[in-house]
Amino acid sequence: AKAFLFLASDGASMITRVNLKVDGGAGI
Repeated sequence: AKAFLFLASDGASMITRVNLKVDGGAGI
């Protein structure tokens, strides 16, 4: 369960990073 949650949160942060780059060019 911990591994699944880690992967899920990691994937979400990766998507957020891509969205921010596309939206405002801010890489977090």
